[in-house]
Amino acid sequence: MHAKQFLSDLVNYHFALHRLTTVLSQVLGVDLSPIQPRMVPPNVRFEVDDIEAPWVYSAPFDYIHSRYMAGSLGNWPEFVKQAFKNTKPGGWVEFQDYDHDFYSEDGSLKEESDLRQWNISLLKAFSDIGRDASPGAHLKNWVTDAGFENIIHKVFKLPVGPWPKNKQLKEIGSLNLLNLLDGMEAISVAPFTRCFGWSKEKVQVLLTGVRKDVQNPRIHSIYELHVVCGQKPPDS
Repeated sequence: MHAKQFLSDLVNYHFALHRLTTVLSQVLGVDLSPIQPRMVPPNVRFEVDDIEAPWVYSAPFDYIHSRYMAGSLGNWPEFVKQAFKNTKPGGWVEFQDYDHDFYSEDGSLKEESDLRQWNISLLKAFSDIGRDASPGAHLKNWVTDAGFENIIHKVFKLPVGPWPKNKQLKEIGSLNLLNLLDGMEAISVAPFTRCFGWSKEKVQVLLTGVRKDVQNPRIHSIYELHVVCGQKPPDS
């Protein structure tokens, strides 16, 4: 894992976003629920819409950005194709999403651990309902198949917990751990009870073990974030 490269890419990314929010740009954000902030720049607006429905925008976009849609979509290839159709010739898209298949590089995450069993079961539950919770590894192929070119693909390894020795990765891992602990129950109860018929009490017993594992400094769990950018051919 290269912390300096990770932070450098983040800086470049935020610089690009800053350029997008200049007075000459118009930024449209889309979400399925009305949870958008009220305090936004004057050139930013939000719409509540279902991106899996046909896109009916009046004009194509210079840049389309999608982030953290893992577990949300039933047809990823069609989503990417819609992005291609709605990007201006010469315009760009960027997809940032996860491969939530936890692993360790030193063998410290055992297959029989509560963390790994929870992870495997959660991914299966999403798969059973037709939602891919680990789309990251497939993004490059989907973007290529849709017709984009000049494709850039970067993979970032994200530690879970403050176990890395590197200071910057330790901070990333700490924040990642807080995020996981905060949302663990919310993302687990419905899939386990509805897909597997578990009781809520059984889910809570498993999550107790999972919380212990993710906070165990001897378990060096990792998952990956994939970032894929592509350009629509100027002559398309």
